[in-house]
Amino acid sequence: MSTLEKIRFLTVNYSRLQGLKAIPSGLLLFLVVVWSNGQEGPARDLTLPLLWLFAGILLYGFIDWYYRRTYGRVEPSSHAKWVDVLLSTAFSVVGIAAFWADVSLGIPISLFALVFALGLLLDYVRMLRLAGVNNLAIFPVGLLCIAAVALSAFLTLIGEQTLASLGLRDPFFLVYAISGLVIIVYGLAGHLYLVRSMPPAGEASHG
Repeated sequence: MSTLEKIRFLTVNYSRLQGLKAIPSGLLLFLVVVWSNGQEGPARDLTLPLLWLFAGILLYGFIDWYYRRTYGRVEPSSHAKWVDVLLSTAFSVVGIAAFWADVSLGIPISLFALVFALGLLLDYVRMLRLAGVNNLAIFPVGLLCIAAVALSAFLTLIGEQTLASLGLRDPFFLVYAISGLVIIVYGLAGHLYLVRSMPPAGEASHG
């Protein structure tokens, strides 16, 4: 990839490459799955998940402050921002519907994981199109994470003995736990890509 393409990719997708922002949501999903797996019967005390949610919001705010302080800000165009909002809203609705299908319809594979993987893939393609980059493997770890989420949809087919050996009561817990971990890995990979490609604001201004 040429230097110009790399600059375009970083500039246009700066907010998406702030990968540390994905850690609170991925960690929250993983912890909630672990918590849910340990519950017997309907959960009545939601204090712990709510505390985790509050801590995740605080952590996200701190991470946002870190990126602004270290690398500055890059404002996307209003058109691109609105498209992102519409796409995010649409996939959130579809994702909620897929989660409902997982827990209610008894489908043997996880529709939520497939929808999640599709959303990540479409966002990845959008990243390339916005930057005018044709190299699909510009961020290979991202593609591996998308594939991992898609394949996790079929982990619901593992046998009960294997599931019991992992200490899980429901195969969908395994799918969601892995999805949470993949979100964390995807975020860390995006952050490392940003760190290696873009100097901190102080160094850039010095240069």
